[in-house]
Amino acid sequence: MQSENLKGRVSGVDETSQASLYRLINFAKYLLDEPVTERDFQTGRLTTVQNAGTNREALYRYAALQTIEGSVNY
Repeated sequence: MQSENLKGRVSGVDETSQASLYRLINFAKYLLDEPVTERDFQTGRLTTVQNAGTNREALYRYAALQTIEGSVNY
């Protein structure tokens, strides 16, 4: 998942406080319910992928696919 909204204290890696961790967790939960995006390499901007659903739904599909592929390989 990518976001152009990760700014300020949430984006910093120098602050390792408990409050910083909770801000990062809350932002990740917010991203799960955002639409799936992809980077347009010509413009550098994120664009919404049509009919792809939310990041949460995409992760569920990916996990299911990995489970199926894993069971086939063994």
